[in-house]
Amino acid sequence: MPVYGEGMRTRRAVMSSVVIVLVLGIIGALNPSHALPRVLPRGGGVDQSLLAVPDVPGDLHTSSPSTTCSGQSDAPSISDNTPILRAVVSSPSDQLLRALFQWQFDAGSGFGTPSQAVTAFAAAGQRSLALDELDDGLWRWRARAEGELLRSAWSSWCYLRIDTVPPGDPVVHGWMLNEDTAGKAPDLPGRDLPLSFASDVTWDAGNRAEFGEQWDRALRFDGTGAGAHTSGAAFLTTGSFSVMAKVRLDELNPSDEFKAVSQDGSADSTINLGLRAGRWTAWGVDDDGAAFTVAGSAPIDQVGPGGLPFPDGLPDWQHLAAVYDASAGQIQLYIDGNLAAAADFSYGATVDGSLRVGRGLAGGEFTGSASGRVDDVIATNAALPAAAVRTLLGAETAADVAGG
Repeated sequence: MPVYGEGMRTRRAVMSSVVIVLVLGIIGALNPSHALPRVLPRGGGVDQSLLAVPDVPGDLHTSSPSTTCSGQSDAPSISDNTPILRAVVSSPSDQLLRALFQWQFDAGSGFGTPSQAVTAFAAAGQRSLALDELDDGLWRWRARAEGELLRSAWSSWCYLRIDTVPPGDPVVHGWMLNEDTAGKAPDLPGRDLPLSFASDVTWDAGNRAEFGEQWDRALRFDGTGAGAHTSGAAFLTTGSFSVMAKVRLDELNPSDEFKAVSQDGSADSTINLGLRAGRWTAWGVDDDGAAFTVAGSAPIDQVGPGGLPFPDGLPDWQHLAAVYDASAGQIQLYIDGNLAAAADFSYGATVDGSLRVGRGLAGGEFTGSASGRVDDVIATNAALPAAAVRTLLGAETAADVAGG
């Protein structure tokens, strides 16, 4: 009786090798960038290490400069437009691996067609790719590991902003509110962002008037009016900013919310500075719905010349300042020049609109009107240090701001 076992095994091995070669030929035709894997060693089989699916790359970051993989709302801003992408590739087996990197630019209407490039095959470990010069704006990138036969899934997207424009001097806007002119208050000399308001906003004595300086004026709000507003943004929440004002309420413990200063977003104010839940507070919402609240102390009672208290149940003038440091991801609240509270927060998507005095936006509606006065409003596109906040606390005129 003939013995077919050994011959059958040989024919099956040959057939398997033919099938494998055909499959690999198809893979090569569909993906010509893939290197031909090690086939038919050890008597016609495929190197088993090639059949292990590589791991999804880890430790995604950039160098030159150094950033970690961040989501879009936390995208770091870098001034070097030739970052080096880095990722660690690995596999359950000891196969050779390479990394495929993809990167995309958002020109303002969504991310475009991705560019991509691969590294050379090598043992598991870190892979890097130096990019050519990138345009200023928002970018995202990702990586996947490729073996000689199989590949991993894509990593998550990593976001970063390229900003090669060197920082200049801060742009400072100020409305010192001493003019007593109908319907309008000018910006600082050399700036063109005046405040406009209707007849329901009136002029009244400013914070220095009770000390005999009757030239000092302020805007009074009756709790029902439209407030005052500029025609555009005084700063952008995509970067650092500081905003401040002197505020005096008509009641010591009002139940109403008072948005002394705010700046519009799409449907909510991106920043509000005023009274909320009985305390001086800075709060806001970005267009992604992320919100923050930094609450300080309650309004204090009236004090007289020389700082001597004579409680009469009426609020005193107090200086409020909100300082946002974009690089640190923190917003601070100062009351009368002292740091009252701080919170970690980074703005996501925002649409910056008009700066407002006397009210703000919430859910697409204007809110935060209350009875009180606002004086000496200052805004800048810089995170001011505590010393600068204290200096500007004493600013009463445009010359004081320029000198500060």
